[in-house]
Amino acid sequence: MSRSSPTRWCAGSCSTASAPSGSSSNGKGGSSGPHLLQLSGVGDPDHLGQIGVAVAHALPGVGKNLQDHFLARVTAEVTGIPTANEKSRGMPFVGELMRYVFSGTGLLTYAASLVAASVKVLEESATPDVQILLANASFAPGPIRRLDDKPGMTGGMWQMRPLSTGYVEAKSSDPHQAPAINPRYLSHDTDRRAAIGGLRAVRKLFAAPVLAPYLVGEILPGANVQGDDELLHYLRQTGSTVFHATCTCKMGRDPMAVVDDELRVHGIEGLRVIDASVMPAVTSTNTNAPTIMIAEKGAAMIKTAARQRLAA
Repeated sequence: MSRSSPTRWCAGSCSTASAPSGSSSNGKGGSSGPHLLQLSGVGDPDHLGQIGVAVAHALPGVGKNLQDHFLARVTAEVTGIPTANEKSRGMPFVGELMRYVFSGTGLLTYAASLVAASVKVLEESATPDVQILLANASFAPGPIRRLDDKPGMTGGMWQMRPLSTGYVEAKSSDPHQAPAINPRYLSHDTDRRAAIGGLRAVRKLFAAPVLAPYLVGEILPGANVQGDDELLHYLRQTGSTVFHATCTCKMGRDPMAVVDDELRVHGIEGLRVIDASVMPAVTSTNTNAPTIMIAEKGAAMIKTAARQRLAA
């Protein structure tokens, strides 16, 4: 790669920097990164043979070990207190827009959640194992994500250290065809127990006496959904990604590792992977800050290597 060739790192948002001469970096992320490597002939020889890609370098771990946080929500209708649901439409929204323009406050400054809790739901866990995100809003039931017409609140939960792993695999040699992505959510029994416990933990928070004056009733999963099997069915039907796809080009020295501790692809000179896919295991909470750290550390490694070559 020439000195002026752009290299992209994805850390929350993508930025562009110039790669030093003699180096190349893949910063495409947890799904696109392994897909790009596979299309380039770097990956599991058996898989590459199936899609008609010649093997340039055998690395069976490319695209394996996909980890993600699996999110499911408990929602409830509330009364006697304003929520984002009714503020997000009509004249109330006009008021929120003016509030933001003139004071920089209000609904348009809210994050996806306003409060987070780390809780322990599994007896064998030594530390908290579920994160709960609380928001003064709720989605209307159905496949389309729109805020409900009634005032509501939501507790979204995910298991912090999932054990289920999946894969990213190119479907063909065509770079325009999206890869197959299967996180295999809830395939491990510990994950299923943690997710069920997480829903019960949200319900326990919603049942707190301080919320009693405002709580009308649970909307989802619904008061009639109580047993473990019923909650697991609800999880499978409604759960989704938190967009924390990671670990598909994991760092390490074992046979399934893709990069070393300097993010260099095993067995390929001058190629690094610099994004969340190099994590050996997904971080226990949000991946944004760790991914920024990986990008900054990777950039420093490239600069150091370039200086060493110039000094040689």
